[in-house]
Amino acid sequence: MLFHAKRRKKNQDDQKRRMIIKMMSSFAVTAVVAAVIVFAPTPALAKFENVNAFGNEIYYETYVQDTDSTITEGSLKVVIESQLTTIEESIDLGTDSGAILDLLPNTVYTVSIKAKRGYGEETLAYTTVTTESGYGGRISEINLTGTSVDQWDNQLLTYQVTTVYNDLYQEISALRLKYVLISASEYHEMQDMGYPLDYVSIDISNQMTITTIPDVYDSNMMIIMIFEADLLTGETIILHERTFTTPLAIVGSIYVADTTPSSITATVYADYSIITDLVYQVSLIKNGEAIQTYTLANTAGESEWLDFEVFFDNLTMATLYHIRLEATFLNPETNKMETRVVRQIDIETSPMYDSIVLFDDLGTSIYINVTLTDPLAILSNIRYEIYEIDASGNELFLSSQAIPMSVIVNGESSGSISVSVPLVATYLIRITADKTYNGFYFYGTTIALHGSNE
Repeated sequence: MLFHAKRRKKNQDDQKRRMIIKMMSSFAVTAVVAAVIVFAPTPALAKFENVNAFGNEIYYETYVQDTDSTITEGSLKVVIESQLTTIEESIDLGTDSGAILDLLPNTVYTVSIKAKRGYGEETLAYTTVTTESGYGGRISEINLTGTSVDQWDNQLLTYQVTTVYNDLYQEISALRLKYVLISASEYHEMQDMGYPLDYVSIDISNQMTITTIPDVYDSNMMIIMIFEADLLTGETIILHERTFTTPLAIVGSIYVADTTPSSITATVYADYSIITDLVYQVSLIKNGEAIQTYTLANTAGESEWLDFEVFFDNLTMATLYHIRLEATFLNPETNKMETRVVRQIDIETSPMYDSIVLFDDLGTSIYINVTLTDPLAILSNIRYEIYEIDASGNELFLSSQAIPMSVIVNGESSGSISVSVPLVATYLIRITADKTYNGFYFYGTTIALHGSNE
C-alpha cells in the first residue's frame, strides 16, 4: 500500500491526480416546481462509467453532474473498501478516472462515490468488484497540464497520460501506448472509406508511466488512445482503449474591411457547426463599454460557417476601439448556459482625410481626376480597376493601372488619367487606394465608383 500512499500524497500537493477530461455529452434537466412556486434543486447525478479489476488493481471511471451546486466543494470522492482496507480518492465533477494499485488479490471491494451535500456524507453510487490474479492494464488518467501559443497565434494544449499495468506471472513481453489526434469529421470520413488511422506509438516499460502528449490544437480534436501488449505467446492484445475530446472551443474571426474618421466596417466569421443553438453577438467597445451591438442571425445548415458584414458609425476620429465577438450557448460539459469571448481585436478610426474623384465621359474614353486632402498620408497607391458586370451581377476583372499623383501643397495631391471605354455591355470602374495608419491596418479601400449604367 506504500505505493498508493505516495500517490495520494502527491495528489494533495499538486492536484496532478485530478482528471480534466471534458467529454462533450448533453443531459436533460427537468425543473420541479412546488405548489408555492418554489424550485427544488436538481439532485446530483453520479454513476460509474466503468469499474473493473486487473490483477490486484482496480480501475474506475466516474461521471458526476451537479447542475445546482448541491455538493460541498472538495467533498466529492471515490471510496474503495474491504473488510481490512479503506482507501479514498478525491475526484472532480464531470468525467474522472483513476487506478488503485497494490490491493489484495481475490478480494471483494465495494467502490462508492460519496460527497457531502450540507447534511453529512452521502453515498451517491456504489458497486462491487473482485480483484484477481493475472495481467491487465489501463489508461488511468488523462490530465491537461499546460497551454501555449504557436507562431500563428493558435492555442496548443499539453496532456499527460498515466498508464498502469499488472503482470503477476510475467506473461507480457512488450507494451505500447498508441494515440492519434484527429477531428471528428476526418475520423468519420476515414472510417467510411476504410482508411487506417496513423497512430503515434510509445513504448511502455514501468508499472506506472506518465506520457506527455504536446502540441494538441485547441480546436475540438478527438484523441484516440490504445494501450496494447505483446504476450510471450506471440499474441497482441488491447488492454484498454479511451477516446476523448479537447475542451469545447468556439471558433470565430473578425477582419476589418475599412475605417474612416467616423466609421468601421468589418466582416465576422462564425462557426455554427460546433454545437447547436449558438447565438453570436458582435460589439464595438470603447473605454470598456459596448456602445454598439449586433446579434448575428443564424441561417446556417449543419457544419456551416457564415460571414456577416457589420458597420459601426457615428464614431470619434482617430480613436481606439475594440471589436468583440461573443458566443452564448448551452455548454454540454456543464449543462449550463455560458457566454464566452471568442475573439477581440483592436482598431482605430482614421484621422481626417478627404478625396474627390471626377469622371468625365468623352465617348470612347473616360477622363479620371483624383484630388486628395490627406495630411498624414493614410492613402497611397491610387489606381483604377475596371470590371465587366455579367448577367448575374458578378464582377469580372478586365484591367488595372496606377494613377500618377503629384503633390500640390503639404497634405494635398492630385492626379489624372484617361482610360478607354470597355467594349462590354456593362462595366464598373473602381478607384481604390491602400490605407495604412499607425500600425492598425493595411488594406485596400474604395474611394469612388463609376459604372456604365450611371
